[in-house]
Amino acid sequence: MESTPVERSAPIHYHVVPGSSDGWDVVVEREDRIVASTHCSDWHRVERICAALERQQSDRLHAGARAAH
Repeated sequence: MESTPVERSAPIHYHVVPGSSDGWDVVVEREDRIVASTHCSDWHRVERICAALERQQSDRLHAGARAAH
C-alpha cells in the first residue's frame, strides 16, 4: 500500500473501484487526499482490507471517546 503523510486524527474514507487490470483498487482518502491505494485481484482480499479499515476507524473513534471522558 502506498502512503502519503497527512493529519492522522482526520477520519478516513475508502472506496473500491475496478482496477486498471483484472481486479479492484481499494483507495483510502483522508482530508480529500489519497493516502493509500492497493490493487487486489482477489475479492476476499478486498473484503479483508475493508474490514481492517472499518476496525481502524472504529478503534480511532472509541479512543477519542475515551479520551474525552
